[in-house]
Amino acid sequence: AEFQLILRESTVCDADRSPIKSKRCEAYEPFHLSVSRVSAKAHGNTKVTVYFMPFEAPANFTALLGFFDQRAGEFYYELFGTSSPPLPLETYKLQVKAEEPGTKELILPHRNVQMDRARMWLENRGAATKQQLPDAIVYDVK
Repeated sequence: AEFQLILRESTVCDADRSPIKSKRCEAYEPFHLSVSRVSAKAHGNTKVTVYFMPFEAPANFTALLGFFDQRAGEFYYELFGTSSPPLPLETYKLQVKAEEPGTKELILPHRNVQMDRARMWLENRGAATKQQLPDAIVYDVK
């Protein structure tokens, strides 16, 4: 049978799989497929690579991976992914004497290199954005 593959109902969710809103995940899907069609003989196996590239961390994601063939029918697998924060780009150490102030100036880059690399990887694979990504994100830090 020759199956057409499709990813559907991709959502950001909590640990109990209840949907939640995420502004960062509106532009890109977290799951991607290596192929859009696969062939499999009766009682045979085939391989499909599912890429997981979330843009929200920490978070949980679900999607349905559908297999469709006119003669063999259709079936789904549920995909569940959990993201964790990326590794730090740099580590700073500050050593001061007890009860004395210490300062360290940090230069924050204008661009997020890791996110830019991930976007380029997706764009090179033909994964279009759902909407234009902002040039800047403003955070309120308290």
